[in-house]
Amino acid sequence: MTYHPGNRNIPAQCLVLVLAIVSMAAGALAKPADAPVISVAATTQGNSHVVRPTPLSTELIASVAQSIAASGDPADLYYPNPPNRNPAATKRFPPVILLQGALVDKQYYSQYAQELARYGFVVIVPNHVSSIFGSGLFAEMNVITDSLAHVYAETQDPESPLYGIVDTTRAGLTGHSFGSATALFALANFCTFPFCAPEEGFQLPAEIKAAALVAGNAGSIVLDTQGVPIALLIGDLDTGLANSKATFERLQPPSAFIEVHGANHYGLNDVAQPPDAAVREGEASQTIPQAITAGRLARWSGLFLRAHLYNDQNAWRQIFRSDGDDYVTVTSR
Repeated sequence: MTYHPGNRNIPAQCLVLVLAIVSMAAGALAKPADAPVISVAATTQGNSHVVRPTPLSTELIASVAQSIAASGDPADLYYPNPPNRNPAATKRFPPVILLQGALVDKQYYSQYAQELARYGFVVIVPNHVSSIFGSGLFAEMNVITDSLAHVYAETQDPESPLYGIVDTTRAGLTGHSFGSATALFALANFCTFPFCAPEEGFQLPAEIKAAALVAGNAGSIVLDTQGVPIALLIGDLDTGLANSKATFERLQPPSAFIEVHGANHYGLNDVAQPPDAAVREGEASQTIPQAITAGRLARWSGLFLRAHLYNDQNAWRQIFRSDGDDYVTVTSR
């Protein structure tokens, strides 16, 4: 069964999905004239010659702690901060909203968010206490609209560090686990427990043009994600690998499935086991350090989002004309 925007009933099939999720706690846009300059480097992968975009230097990425105006959610924002910035002439960067995993504090996404910002994005990482559950850090769909409204206001404020740098015409989503599931349902405008209060409803902002989602799936639900390009990324040690792959098989193109070798469910986090997050029964420990897996997940998320938010052809070829590299396997269509 496929669910469309007007569908608001909660079928038994969806309730099964909810229990499972809680328990496991090239774009059509013309290339913008203000796209940030990302240098490229050539490499050979298999029998193909691939040109790789190289991200901005880490030294050019700044961060600030703020409160989202509409919700009061504390949030960490990571953004390109070139020296001698002139707000009247500076390049503008699309916002990317990160929807956190269940009970995972925003502080444990710092490396992933910083790395993603290097690809030319303003990355917003809120801590959202669920109004549906009444407590606990659980993403909801309204985090998307509240976060966009916040950065749009900030870029108009001369006193804000984001003044003049946020692109208000295009935006992306990223997420982790429960947050990735929230994003999938949001992309389908399917407002349902536990991602959205059905009586409130939800409408995906038109600015959302692409999503790169980590360690998430839609269970057995087939969602109409309205043709928004979606990448599903996951570690090959994640116990949810098969479910995520099944969700990918039901997505409309353009879409990609990206497996990071040696990573498990918390591969994008700064620590192997975020303190309040549920221990995943039967999941193997990572075979490589957190810093490496977080960087690889950020890199491939950044490539996918650049391909669709910037119409970056080098990034597009990396996703859709290669099968990855020695550390990542990419399936795309």
